[in-house]
Amino acid sequence: MAQRAYKYDFGYEHNAVRKPRVEEQPQQSPKLRVIKNPGAVIRAEERAANMIALKVFALIAVNFILLTAVCYSFVLKNETRNQLAAIEKQYDVHKAQYEELNIRLTALAAGVDIDKIATEKLGLVKVTPENEVYLEKEQANKIIFSQSKE
Repeated sequence: MAQRAYKYDFGYEHNAVRKPRVEEQPQQSPKLRVIKNPGAVIRAEERAANMIALKVFALIAVNFILLTAVCYSFVLKNETRNQLAAIEKQYDVHKAQYEELNIRLTALAAGVDIDKIATEKLGLVKVTPENEVYLEKEQANKIIFSQSKE
């Protein structure tokens, strides 16, 4: 088989008339259209609206819980403050009673003649060197009674 000579003629392209290059314009592909099911579009819009409503409801619920917690803390604070005020009032009353009793005790102790009460009401005798009595234990079973200490 004979091969054709022009296959190996490297000058063929250089000798040929040059054709002007035509810049190829990129072919624009046809714009794709998505055919949507009208029912699916409506369901998607409803789902989006439901999600917004759910988010709003969750936000309202969180705000309600926070507001309830703040109000409850104020209630506890006021209740504690009222209990503290009541305890302070009781303390003031008891303190006044203590001071009154302390003053009365001081007045009673200052105004009482202990010697007079002991001799007149109780019949006690004032200690003098003549009526002093000493008890001594000399042996195991004996107690010595003496009027004066020797």
